[in-house]
Amino acid sequence: RLNEEQLMFDRGTATRQRLDSLKLQLTRNLISVESSRIRKLVAGKELEIRKESYADTVILSPVSGIVTQRLHEPGEVIGSGTALLEVIDINSVRIQCGITEEELGLVRIGQFVEFRVPAFPAKKFKGSIEKLAWKADPQTRRFTFSVLAKNPGRLLRGGMTAKLIVLSNSQSKPAVPPEALRSEGKVNYVLIPVENRLQRRKVQVLGASSGLLKVSGALKDGELVVISSSRKLKAGQKVTFKSP
Repeated sequence: RLNEEQLMFDRGTATRQRLDSLKLQLTRNLISVESSRIRKLVAGKELEIRKESYADTVILSPVSGIVTQRLHEPGEVIGSGTALLEVIDINSVRIQCGITEEELGLVRIGQFVEFRVPAFPAKKFKGSIEKLAWKADPQTRRFTFSVLAKNPGRLLRGGMTAKLIVLSNSQSKPAVPPEALRSEGKVNYVLIPVENRLQRRKVQVLGASSGLLKVSGALKDGELVVISSSRKLKAGQKVTFKSP
């Protein structure tokens, strides 16, 4: 429309006032469009700021789990870094155990365990040793180790007690009573009777199960072992069997 009016003005068929009026109207329209664009940009920035402000009001837990305790009530004023909730991941559990120095050689990291809890005495749970302390507790003089276990059905809960059985890597290895195990320096061995004389069998302890020590080495499954705690017994010594 402005171009047509400009041509008419150049030909002398339109007035200057009419042409200036159209130019003014065009300028106003351009200013209005630019103002709308600026208002849209400002509104977009305000929306982003409001979204960020809203996001700051949503508290996300770094882990998925169950809220076990709310430490503050809604409406309280708290400072930065204040703990709000206690959340635990109950899909897997950790069991803290303690063993004596004598039992330390029976467990190692990665070893499998089975355990039961009083709440479900008929159900057997399984896990593995993930940590083993390098120093004993100064008060109890026991070495702590932790077992990581899955929690099927979320039956296990924090604070429960458990009775564990440490498993060896091979269930076919022979097992001996703890009283049969002897040591000389860093070497473990047992004494067995062969043709009325004691022979020494070097063994390595793999783990414990049902009160027995799983061992590997020269000892064969089914061989008799001496369980006497007497240190006078030695390899080569003559022995006789007596019926009970």
